[in-house]
Amino acid sequence: MQSPAVIAGAEREAYSATPSESISVASKFAGLPQHDLSGMTVIAGALPGSSQWMGVPDDNRTAIFPDITFDVDGRLYALAAKGVGARTPLYGGFLQDWASTLGARRDNSFNSEAVSIPRYLTSEIWLGEAPWGAQSESSAKDALEITDLVTDGCAINGFYICPVIEVEEYPSTVLQDLHVEDTFWFRKYHGKQVQEQRLMPSNIRLFHQSEYTLGATLAGVLRLFHIESIEDLDDFINHFIASGMAALTVFARTARASPWGIQGLELRDVWLDKDCVVASDGTLHFCDLEGLEWIVAGQDVSLEQRVQRQFGRSFYEFMYGLDILLRERERLAEKTPSQAERRQDAATRIDLALAPDSFLHCEINSSCVDVVVECAIAGAEQVPLHVIDL
Repeated sequence: MQSPAVIAGAEREAYSATPSESISVASKFAGLPQHDLSGMTVIAGALPGSSQWMGVPDDNRTAIFPDITFDVDGRLYALAAKGVGARTPLYGGFLQDWASTLGARRDNSFNSEAVSIPRYLTSEIWLGEAPWGAQSESSAKDALEITDLVTDGCAINGFYICPVIEVEEYPSTVLQDLHVEDTFWFRKYHGKQVQEQRLMPSNIRLFHQSEYTLGATLAGVLRLFHIESIEDLDDFINHFIASGMAALTVFARTARASPWGIQGLELRDVWLDKDCVVASDGTLHFCDLEGLEWIVAGQDVSLEQRVQRQFGRSFYEFMYGLDILLRERERLAEKTPSQAERRQDAATRIDLALAPDSFLHCEINSSCVDVVVECAIAGAEQVPLHVIDL
């Protein structure tokens, strides 16, 4: 059964598409069908002579186009463009001359229902690496390199991502017309300004930065996903556990030899609660690939420490999601278990969900549940993770 893409919210932002200055493509997804936005940069508002699109705003600088979808291993993904301009200014106040120029370009007359929401393209540097509003060439290159690690569908050894399939460089004429070079508050970004085209199974995040989240609007999310029975919810929980545990152990899944020790991916300046989206079958997909960085387990920090720190850093966010899903299942089943019974239920479900995972296996005894991690690199030590006390 195909898992649909679910994009909540109205297509309420108007965009124009114009040919990109240059294009980079992820080799692992080069075989995807061409689409109407291939090789195109999308610009907020109407540009004369450009094709016109309606998008759903996502987070601060992303727009999703639900009408453009791709089937990857039986799951549908919608196309999203990251770096279409920020919805808020980085610092207080507005640059008035620039804002009036934007207003002249943002003619939403091609769709009377479109809402004119300012999108700010600037040359102010953000987090030391990217312009506020667009993406940097270096961040986009990192995202393409992560995408090309996929081993199956949209997953890297079981760790699901929102792959970046294309990177579009902003046309120099557009940047000149919008005075982007001169638009900054304190520090300038001097590199190329680009957009990432990525695939998203939904815009439902765990707890933050979307209109619907698993944590805040669970009932509405399950309705959107057509989870209507206890059996549906059981399948959803199973996928949530399997993909969530994979996200918590991505270092081990990407481990490789380096001159300095064992190298693996870490979540830096990113979190599961706001940087993951949930597919309609419960599978977590990590979005912001530029936030994944290679780190080393070696002489200073052991492999066991790396794996355990990564697990511990985001375990709460994963377990909070699992807890509310278990409580919803109990409500549907009209049961009121004790916390001890809920722990036992969680332990059984984790054991079953991880059974197909070649990197993890459960060890359950009368007092606790541990998960033992195998690394992708041959000969590496196993790492135990403490999950539940019974």
